[in-house]
Amino acid sequence: MRKSFLLLCAMAMAAGAYSQTTNVRQDNRPRLRYDERYDKPYEANRLKLRWQPLGLINIFDMNLTGGLEYVYKKQRSVFMDLGYVFASSQAARGDGTLQPVRGIIGRAGHRFYFGRRPAAFVDADLTYKGVRYDDGEQWIGRGVVNGVPAYEELMQVYSRKQVWTAEAKIGLVYNVHPQGKITIENWLGVGVRWRNHLPLLPPDAQVPISTDWLLFDFDYSRLVIPQLSLGFRLTFDVGPARKASAEAL
Repeated sequence: MRKSFLLLCAMAMAAGAYSQTTNVRQDNRPRLRYDERYDKPYEANRLKLRWQPLGLINIFDMNLTGGLEYVYKKQRSVFMDLGYVFASSQAARGDGTLQPVRGIIGRAGHRFYFGRRPAAFVDADLTYKGVRYDDGEQWIGRGVVNGVPAYEELMQVYSRKQVWTAEAKIGLVYNVHPQGKITIENWLGVGVRWRNHLPLLPPDAQVPISTDWLLFDFDYSRLVIPQLSLGFRLTFDVGPARKASAEAL
């Protein structure tokens, strides 16, 4: 009986020591320090650079797009992107080859961050894209009266596409740098797209204009269609936008 009692006491002491060790390990984990480092880019008065790599492989309108994000209040920010479109397969030639084009992209929006490990966000943005295409030589109706051309002429045709998009996105932000200096964010977005792609012609000229649309529609058209987007973006935390502390704002 005495040996059994001593054995039970030893087991109880071992269990207590293990419990205390476990508590110490849990208390000593750098959880708070990790959270502080992770939350730093989402504190007020922070400036971040943004870059969207997928624009370089967008065969419809290849572009180089980047921007700035300013966290004006903890976990709230505004952002703006600017881009240059330099090549595209979306032209009336129909061969699908990349053609040199000229265009711009502008985007502005507002974002809310929430959660941790990884952080999540929701944002809303407005985007404008304007691109000028060289569509090659086409037979164009000239001398048009009441929609009927008097004759046809082989002309060099240029066209302009203008796109306005209103979109809401939800996504996640993952740390690449230990202190959250560099992050990757991916998102899913839904919205509405207004698209005008029309030829630049003299007043008395016309080409067939399609109002139908499919998933890949390269015809001249005016469209209002649903918008669905998936993507990812790289961001870099520059640091405080001003020397004044967030509390002084």
